[in-house]
Amino acid sequence: MSTLFITCAKGLEELLRDELSGLGLPDARATVAGVHLAGGLEAAYRVCLYSRLASRVLLPLAQFAAGAARDLHAGVQGIDWSTLLAPEGSLTVDANLSQSALTHSQFVAQTVKDAIVDQFRDACGVRPSVDREQPDVRVNLHLRRDRAALSLDLSGAPLHQRGWRLQQGAAPLKENVAAAMLLRARWPETYAAGGVLFDPMCGAGTLLIEAALMSAGVAPGLTRVAFGFERWRGHDAVLWQCLRTQAEQTAHAGLAALHPVFHGRDRDPDALAAARGNAQRAGVAGFIQLERGDVAHMAPPVSESTGLLISNPPYGERLGEMPEVLALYRTLGERLRASFGGWRAALLFGEQGDGHMIGLKPERSQRLYNGALACNLLQFSVHAERVQRAPAPLAEQVLMLVNRLH
Repeated sequence: MSTLFITCAKGLEELLRDELSGLGLPDARATVAGVHLAGGLEAAYRVCLYSRLASRVLLPLAQFAAGAARDLHAGVQGIDWSTLLAPEGSLTVDANLSQSALTHSQFVAQTVKDAIVDQFRDACGVRPSVDREQPDVRVNLHLRRDRAALSLDLSGAPLHQRGWRLQQGAAPLKENVAAAMLLRARWPETYAAGGVLFDPMCGAGTLLIEAALMSAGVAPGLTRVAFGFERWRGHDAVLWQCLRTQAEQTAHAGLAALHPVFHGRDRDPDALAAARGNAQRAGVAGFIQLERGDVAHMAPPVSESTGLLISNPPYGERLGEMPEVLALYRTLGERLRASFGGWRAALLFGEQGDGHMIGLKPERSQRLYNGALACNLLQFSVHAERVQRAPAPLAEQVLMLVNRLH
């Protein structure tokens, strides 16, 4: 049994470990930006197929000192690459560096590639080619404090790329971050209790689609076009097909029993068109209701319903945008207090965001990262006794935010 390294966004390590345990993979240890998982090929396939939170699945190949280029070249050549890649195959190398004597990632990636190619050329006179888009093998090098960790990337493209989102909005939310928001906000429990889901600023529909697929038990890897292991020499096509068939049967049964409780709203018709296209490709268009409208006129989508309002509102990264964004937050808070009593809300704010902006006191605040962007996921229960004083005037809120930024 080998040890795999499953990468994820910072802040999701414990959640990923729990997800892996739920997939029947309990021998996992969380660390920074990932989880060490004891398991072989089937475990790697299960993560690629079923994980909603993972970014990549790395199969470690070797660790060695690499304080100089010649050390790196020699360490890479210590691996028998003919067991991983055909001489006429293709490869690409991803290099991540920190606190090391070698500081240029492109040079380091080139050195790793040269060492692999040189080994093939010396052994058989044929050299693999480089293909950055669809390589047969994707090699990952992590170099920290002059210590190299060389791995095979079994996922290929990052696992958040499910395959159904060909259209996206201006501020796309990664699919695995959307899944983390839903899990943090306890959407599976809300769905099981008969609640509905509402995203009043749904954009391209990422949260709605992830929620529908999650509720139906559809493995997120089923909609992907390809994985990094499929042309690797160690790939077990029979085992992979067996796992896919099981996942397809589960998805079919889950979709047959899925309730259409997913509701989205957006003022941008282009965003709604993107959401419809994405939902169609994901196979859940028939379960998601979409309408055009703004936050100022939002109301519960089903009469006398309760559930989870979840959204990724604009952050206003540039200070010049803040008056408009804060006005939106103020309106959102007003509508929550006026029409959504008994609901729970989960909203993703920028790093400086807090509940004062909408006039509700958050029950919980959790840090998430959407790519490199730090965000706060705030959760609220909309009850009269939890309402704070009305938000401060808009100019005062802008001044408060400026003070926090400096």
